[in-house]
Amino acid sequence: MKIKKGLMTKMFVFIGIPIALIFCIAAGIVLNSVKASVTESTNKQLTAESKAASYQIENFFSKYSELTSQMKTNELFQMYFQKNDADKLNPQQYEAVKKTVDNILKTDTDNITSVWVADAKSNILITTDKAQPIKAKLSDRPWYKTALAKKDVSTIEPYKNITTGEMIMSIVTPIYKNGNSDLIGFSGVNISIENLSKMVEKYKLGKTGFYILTTNGGKIIHYPDKKLVDKSIQDSNMSDNVIKAIQSKTAGKITYSAMNKTNHGNISLVGNTGWTVTTGLPEDEFNIAYTQLFTTILSIFIVALILLILVTVTVSKSIIRPLKKLTVTADEIADGNLDVEINIKSSDETGEVANAFSRTVSRLKQYIEYIDEISAVLNQIAEGNLAFDLHCDYVGDFAKIKASLENIKSTLIKTFNEITMSSEQVASGSNQVSSASQSLAQGATEQASSVEQLSASLTEIADNANNNSQNAQSANDIAEKTADEINRSNEHMEKLIAAMTEISDSSNEIGKIIKTIEDIAFQTNILSLNAAVEAARAGAAGKGFSVVADEVRNLANKSAKAAKTTSELINNSINSVYNGTVIVNETAKSLDAVIEKSEKAKKLVNDIAASSQQQSESINQISLGVEQISAVVQTNSATSEESAASSEELNRLAHNLKSLVSFFKTDNSASHDSSENKVSQADSKAE
Repeated sequence: MKIKKGLMTKMFVFIGIPIALIFCIAAGIVLNSVKASVTESTNKQLTAESKAASYQIENFFSKYSELTSQMKTNELFQMYFQKNDADKLNPQQYEAVKKTVDNILKTDTDNITSVWVADAKSNILITTDKAQPIKAKLSDRPWYKTALAKKDVSTIEPYKNITTGEMIMSIVTPIYKNGNSDLIGFSGVNISIENLSKMVEKYKLGKTGFYILTTNGGKIIHYPDKKLVDKSIQDSNMSDNVIKAIQSKTAGKITYSAMNKTNHGNISLVGNTGWTVTTGLPEDEFNIAYTQLFTTILSIFIVALILLILVTVTVSKSIIRPLKKLTVTADEIADGNLDVEINIKSSDETGEVANAFSRTVSRLKQYIEYIDEISAVLNQIAEGNLAFDLHCDYVGDFAKIKASLENIKSTLIKTFNEITMSSEQVASGSNQVSSASQSLAQGATEQASSVEQLSASLTEIADNANNNSQNAQSANDIAEKTADEINRSNEHMEKLIAAMTEISDSSNEIGKIIKTIEDIAFQTNILSLNAAVEAARAGAAGKGFSVVADEVRNLANKSAKAAKTTSELINNSINSVYNGTVIVNETAKSLDAVIEKSEKAKKLVNDIAASSQQQSESINQISLGVEQISAVVQTNSATSEESAASSEELNRLAHNLKSLVSFFKTDNSASHDSSENKVSQADSKAE
């Protein structure tokens, strides 16, 4: 099968692939040429359709432009606009004008919505929409500035009719007196925008193509998406390149995006109106002709490729069939079967290969004797006998086989002897490792027990430290409350000092008042004595006055005594207040000392609480470390037990290895017996 795949691959590489490449290059050239031709043809069609639509719309506008031009030269209108205002409103005068515009409307009622004339001086408007003339400010009309500036027939941007409310476009022309520059009025026709859009809608462009009609100011008159009609192209879903081209009135083919699709089209101008017609053909339909051609060429290529494969397979089979027979014969020879026949009749290179195979088989049959002896020797090796001899005379390359067998013999004997010695050493070492592992496991178990006891002690210490920390925190809270109470007592003491100070001040003031009373009593006593003297001088006439003077003196004496007594009491109060003030001050100083010491005690309690917390955290960390040490010790214990088990297993494997090696018979029988005895002794020690 490898030969088949190789030949098939070569045929495809050297024949099929070049032909396929040539065909692909030719197809690519043809497709590029066809694509260019189809693209050019489609673009020409889009251009022609766009121009045809623009010509039709231009003819549509030209029809009504010509009608409007005829109206400005109408003699009836010329005469009417040159009359005075009173005559213009005379029914006999305007009825003729009204009848004329009505007749013009009847010529095309499908597209024309109204016909009108307007007087530029009196602002009188005669229209088919109204039975009577109307006064209108013409300068406010949408068409006024454009018509006045152009001085000729103008196509006005669509707007809403003031009279009917309908969206219309106007074709307006100014009317001049006898053709000179004297403006006398305007004439115009109003066209339905809806009818214009319906006219464009009738145009067909392929299956999915469309037309876009825009005004000079960029307003959309017709668009596939009806929601965008009457809106500006700036508000549409078209790409910027087509918007800029329409605004700049740039005619020609264009590729743009609209309605979430890539479109190919052409922009055409509608005469000199500034309006544009843009065609659009979605890219899938634009490329449909090329796609169909591409599909056809691809189908032809696939058919040609299939034919190429069939031809290649047919030719390869005629070559591969005899080679496959040779492959089967070679496989049988490789499997050791030399009794084969090669029946290939061919005069080409395949026949020569078959003859060479036949000669090779004949030559190999002569070496069957060698093969038999080699087979017997290999069977002896398989049975464990390495003490064999080769008796045949090996010639040619078979001599190398004999030398290789001898080398295998000596190498195996040497290797098995080394394996025996190594197994004895492994058995001895495994016993030592097992003993050490068991001792290590026992020590690890004892360590684990000690670590667990240490962990329990640390846990108890940690609990005590946590209790100390909590108690210290409680003492700290009590100290804070005590300090607050002392502070409040100190505040009350300060208030008491202030009150006693006020009492002392008041007592001093009362003392001053008593002093004044004493002075008054003294002066009263003197006055009473003077009165008594004067009464005595008066004799009997002053006797009554003498009695009064005696009473006044008595009262003065009593007031003096009361004042003196009061003064003594006030002095005693002042002294008491002073002594109390001294005591209160001393008490305040004592309270300040208590507060200071309370703050120190509070700080010490805080330090004790912080230290207790740190001790608790440290003990927890130590406990965690002890737990980790315990885990490591337990792991070491388990590892030691596993090592002991592995050592026992290693001892068992060494014994098995010795048993397997002893299966082979060599010339060193004595050394084998000695090795077996050593292994047996090692096994008994291990047990």
